[in-house]
Amino acid sequence: MKRITEKRWFGPKHVGKGPAPRSWEGWVVTIVWMASLLGTLYYLHTINSLNIVNIVIVIVVAAVNLL
Repeated sequence: MKRITEKRWFGPKHVGKGPAPRSWEGWVVTIVWMASLLGTLYYLHTINSLNIVNIVIVIVVAAVNLL
């Protein structure tokens, strides 16, 4: 499979575990992910108890994204 760009968007951290952004594309992905997480938390905070199905869907989608 051919790479879209020659440079890597993420690389190993110097301290800790996991990937860290190495280019502007990596930072964009990180910022969009953080904004979607904050939006989801805000949405869950304002939701009423009758919409428990929405909470389950968000948890399932988050679990799939972490795999």
